[in-house]
Amino acid sequence: MSSQIQNILNEKPWRTGDNESLRTLNTELVNLVDQAHSTRKVHRILQNLHFEQIKARQFEIKKAHAKTFEWIFRDESLKYLEWLRSPSDIFWIGGKAGSGKSTFMKFVCEDRRTRTLLSEWAGEQKVIIASHYFWSAGTTIQKSQDGLLRTLLFQIMVHVPDLISLICPDRWSEDSPIPHFYLNPWGRSELLQALENLAKIKSPPAKICLFIDGLDEYDGDHTDIICIVNILAQSPHIKLCVSSRPWTVFIDAFSGLPWKLYVQDLTQRDIRLYIKDNLEEDPRFLELKKREAIGSERLVQQIIEKAQGVFLWVYLVVRSLLRGLTNSDDMSDLELRLAKLPGHLESYFKHMLNTIEDVYQQHTARTFRIMLCAGSSLPLIALHFIDQERQNPNYALQHEIQSVPVQKVMDIVVVKTRQLNAHCKDLLEVTLDSTEHPLFSYKVGFLHRTVIDFLRTGDMVNLMSKRAGSDFSPDASLCRAYLAQVKALPQDFDYVSQPSVLRNLVFGALRHAKMIEITRELTEVELLDELDRSVTIFGHKATIDKRSANNPWKFIFAKNGCNTLIEIAVRAGLHIYVERKLGEHGRSRAGQYLLMSHALRRSISLQTSEICGDYKLDLKMLRLLLESGASPESANIDIGAKAFWDFLENYVLDMKRESQQGIGNILEACEVLLEYGTGGGNAHVSERGWKLIKKCFTDKEVRRLERTYKSVQRPAWWKSWYIFSDHS
Repeated sequence: MSSQIQNILNEKPWRTGDNESLRTLNTELVNLVDQAHSTRKVHRILQNLHFEQIKARQFEIKKAHAKTFEWIFRDESLKYLEWLRSPSDIFWIGGKAGSGKSTFMKFVCEDRRTRTLLSEWAGEQKVIIASHYFWSAGTTIQKSQDGLLRTLLFQIMVHVPDLISLICPDRWSEDSPIPHFYLNPWGRSELLQALENLAKIKSPPAKICLFIDGLDEYDGDHTDIICIVNILAQSPHIKLCVSSRPWTVFIDAFSGLPWKLYVQDLTQRDIRLYIKDNLEEDPRFLELKKREAIGSERLVQQIIEKAQGVFLWVYLVVRSLLRGLTNSDDMSDLELRLAKLPGHLESYFKHMLNTIEDVYQQHTARTFRIMLCAGSSLPLIALHFIDQERQNPNYALQHEIQSVPVQKVMDIVVVKTRQLNAHCKDLLEVTLDSTEHPLFSYKVGFLHRTVIDFLRTGDMVNLMSKRAGSDFSPDASLCRAYLAQVKALPQDFDYVSQPSVLRNLVFGALRHAKMIEITRELTEVELLDELDRSVTIFGHKATIDKRSANNPWKFIFAKNGCNTLIEIAVRAGLHIYVERKLGEHGRSRAGQYLLMSHALRRSISLQTSEICGDYKLDLKMLRLLLESGASPESANIDIGAKAFWDFLENYVLDMKRESQQGIGNILEACEVLLEYGTGGGNAHVSERGWKLIKKCFTDKEVRRLERTYKSVQRPAWWKSWYIFSDHS
């Protein structure tokens, strides 16, 4: 902006005293300031809408095998080309599990021909392509409505910022200089309203095509997602391509459309091409083919017929046959091998598990349980660290804070990849993300969603639990692994430009520490204390924001307003840990106020590291703090009351913009505070105080609070303290 101002000053002869020139100069400078102000608002809204896993699932989906799926752009009878060109609404991609729907969706969404054909529909208008890929095995937001809506709205707003004032006028009208992470989070109702606003725009500056993959992977009532799709489809400026398994709910909703296809019915040529490139081109198979040409063609045809359009099954069978060629199998051996392989995926997975050697079975079961517990792919280095706990469960506590050299990381990758192939067969795979630091660039994930579904069946859960051992806790293993990764972080990395690297590790450790509290009623105090110590030491050594070098926690938690580990523990609901640590925190009045004020703020999700969208407070944490000293009885100044006052004022402000969703929980929180003598006083409650309460609650709820307020017995000194006084 400074260079733009300089250009304006250089171009205008304003020094001559020409009044007209001065007026022009003033106008241009005002316009420049307004433009900068609007740009800042755009950035704040987009940053507040964005979440870290927004592209994670899309990255994990494999690219289509060379020359496969080309039929979609060649065969006019499939109507995809007609759909792209015409003012139509919904195209449904149906397909069996493992048929390649997600790979197909990624292919058509990213192929340049899709955009070219959409331009015929859009005419002179700009074309926006946005996409979302549901992931049932991922984090909560990856399989939620909120994740879908935030992903689509973010991509649309990024491409056409001029739409922001129309899509979310309330947020656009806010004129606050505070950073985006202090803004109120997006609630479900606000997101849905923004979507409806988008669909109702009569003359938008662009045409929009949305690709939504895996409707069946949404964690909720599928009719809700179908409703969202239909709302968007009502706009003549929006069209959607959606995919799902052919479940009844989706057949009922989409089978009547003229625009649909079933992937497994169209991939026979693709399967043959894949077999040709990966099996028939193998030098060992070529030698067999010379001797038994008829037998080789018969084998290929048997694979195609047995696959029934399920690409994933073909992938697994080809890998099995290649292993047979490594063993010098002849054609009859290969045919026998194929004949013995189950034709259905679930049966095939059972067959693979049964081939794992006994010596590996416990380790394999533990690895599968860890991967299921993680909820997403893991850095390969994490599994390397977890292996160390077999010899030393305290390895993470005892490790020094020292980065791992890149060459050592590569050596670990080679060894660990071979081990996974032996222990887990083909059910886990290693992929490379070249955008990540080498320490985290190699990822381990499940081969396909069907593997996860299989391992989550009752029989498999029981089997894996039995093999892993009753004393095994995948959450504990992951908690240790996250601490070990923090200690192994490179100190020369730019954490200022990529703060999520450190933050994701910290939140990963906290997430699994919380699960240990929930499932085992234990707390990992030593691990979390060591995490606190390690991050603090690391913050002084590494390239972290200089403003928070003395407190790296402030840097990590910048987006949610916490400055210490105990504060984030309060906001995230680590009850046992907080109870254990209260002896070290919260003794001063300032400390009491801070912990109480955090308990009265929106909770923080350890899945996304974001502030939650509703006002559902943690009443258990509130009681814990009140019982442990954060109460008025610790001094003749009511720290808890001050927090309560601030809380109610903030709540009233939010209610002006949002619906009253969650107000019942707020009412209960107020009752808890009144029961403990926090927020009360004697009969002399000021008019201002009651006016504030009446803004927050209905008449019936106010009477309920008054009854609670009057029933509480307070210490003698309490009569002199007026929580709702005009001097609060």
